[in-house]
Amino acid sequence: MRSATQTLPAGYVERDRFTLKSRSTLLMLNLAGLGLVLVSAWFFIAVASFLRPEAEGQVFVFRFEGLQSLLTFLLLMLTLVLTLILHEAVHGLGFWLLAGVRPHFAFRGTYAYAAAPGWYIPAKIYFWIGIAPLLILSLLAVGLIAVLPLSTLTYVILAAVMNFSGAVGDIWVAVQLLRAPRGSLALDHGDEITLYAPAHSSDD
Repeated sequence: MRSATQTLPAGYVERDRFTLKSRSTLLMLNLAGLGLVLVSAWFFIAVASFLRPEAEGQVFVFRFEGLQSLLTFLLLMLTLVLTLILHEAVHGLGFWLLAGVRPHFAFRGTYAYAAAPGWYIPAKIYFWIGIAPLLILSLLAVGLIAVLPLSTLTYVILAAVMNFSGAVGDIWVAVQLLRAPRGSLALDHGDEITLYAPAHSSDD
């Protein structure tokens, strides 16, 4: 099947289920996310050092004096919010352009998501929808690091790190999808993804 459908085809059965409702899963992903913070911070700082050697020693230098403290805090919050919006917007764009379905956006306490409830999406397409923010926004960050003023690099790198580490759930699901049988379909409820496959399919 090459396109999304709102009707589960005959002969398809539930094959797997990935949920963010489980505390153990959330704990695992949060711990993995901390690891990605360290890895991505090292990577993007290394990129900045390579592309902008004159920036060495100027990245992640914050000033907390008087009104400057308030400005720094506001910029940090703005960076966080914009990164979250962009991440989910790219997911939404993926649903629209790759699957041809209208995305649904929501916020659940500690995480936000874009989903397409009611639509069965081919796993191969859903894979790219899932990792799109990681790939696209990381490449965008590298491009911005190369051209933006030095004074903005801290916030660009911070956004890149937040996007990268925030994609831990996307990476986890993408890895599971790589093992999905041919012809599998994904049903995304946002905090839970159900994978369906032909009843006669195997894992080989």
